[in-house]
Amino acid sequence: MIFRILFATAILLVAPWRTCHAIPPVALSGTIELRVEAGHLWSKWRALQKKIDKERATYIACRNDSARCPNKATRRWLSLSRRQTGRIALASIEEINRFINLHPYRSDLRQFGKSDYWASPLEFLGRGGDCDDYAIAKYVALANLGVSSDTLRMAVVKDEATDSVHAVVTLFRDRQYLLLDNLDDKLVPDTSRPNYVPMFSFSADGMWQHLPQGLLLSREYPHDDGPLLQQFASIEPCLVPPACYVKDW
Repeated sequence: MIFRILFATAILLVAPWRTCHAIPPVALSGTIELRVEAGHLWSKWRALQKKIDKERATYIACRNDSARCPNKATRRWLSLSRRQTGRIALASIEEINRFINLHPYRSDLRQFGKSDYWASPLEFLGRGGDCDDYAIAKYVALANLGVSSDTLRMAVVKDEATDSVHAVVTLFRDRQYLLLDNLDDKLVPDTSRPNYVPMFSFSADGMWQHLPQGLLLSREYPHDDGPLLQQFASIEPCLVPPACYVKDW
């Protein structure tokens, strides 16, 4: 018995520990999360990732020569998201949140002729978009900044206060989830938004469906997005910020 304890202790001492960040011990807002690898939203997220990967050549060209940037907003976005080493200051993350929030709110129907379209950063920057477009631009900026995918996600939530579907970025930091929201220029803990009920979240590592704690899995909640998409199909889309800004970048 003593030998087993000593052996286990030795394994712990030599095991490689991650010191750069803390992996979240619980899911967003205390929910149960289930990995999803099929369905409409999963395919949509995968297609968006491929589109972003194709844009990276433009990011590099723009960083090397500002004249090759599509617009001033892209230059500023890339400047704010330049990769950092070590612990990233919250001030840098807040600045990204504020900058992206300056973009005007524009519906997908108005811009793309579709009821729901996930714009890449280059499609969003300089002309605006709706809540998921703000969230995507922030998510990619923070990933470029060096925030680990273990602690960074884009989340689709139901706002029970307005009966709307909304999108935010979540960052696990100092043992709490912080939200980057197009409705707030400050980073706020998820506990300050009890009206936000997580539905799905996304990262470079995959996609997850969120269910309330204590809910027994049944045929009503398979590991796919179908039932929830049907449940929220009639809900109004992304929230409109209380004030929209027009900015000369």
